[in-house]
Amino acid sequence: MIILFLLAGLNILFTDSQRAAQAPELVLSMTRTRCMGQCPAFTFELYSNHQASYKGEAFVPLLGEWTAKLTPGQYARVAKKFTDSSFFDMKDRYYQEVTDLPSTYLYYSDGEREKKILDYYGAPRELKALQEVVESLIQELDWKKKTK
Repeated sequence: MIILFLLAGLNILFTDSQRAAQAPELVLSMTRTRCMGQCPAFTFELYSNHQASYKGEAFVPLLGEWTAKLTPGQYARVAKKFTDSSFFDMKDRYYQEVTDLPSTYLYYSDGEREKKILDYYGAPRELKALQEVVESLIQELDWKKKTK
C-alpha cells in the first residue's frame, strides 16, 4: 500500500511535457491501400525508440498486427536514405484520374520537419525508391505477433 502511494506520488512529479518527451515519436510510416484486385494492403510504422509496428490487411504474408525492433544500424540506414533524398522537396500528392490503383501514403519526420506524400499515380522514381527501402526493411525485420 505504501509502495503504491509512493509510486503515485512520483508520477505527480512528472509534468505533461516530461511525459511527452519520454514517449517515442513516429518517424516513418507507409500505408498501402486496397484495390479491386489483389493489391497488398498494410500499414507500417517506425518510432524514434526503434520499435516498428505492422498491420497486414490483405494479400500480404503477415496478416494481423506485428511488432519488431530495429538494430541501430538498420535504423540509421533507413534514416540516411530519407535524409539523403529530396523527400521534403517532393510534391505532397501524385495523382491522376486512373481507376482502381492502390494508394501509398509515405510519411517521414527528421525531428524538425515532417511530410506525408500520397502516391496514387505518377510519382517520381526517387519516391518509388524510398517505398522500396521501406518494403525491404519490412522483409528483413524479425516480426513477432502482437498479443492482445
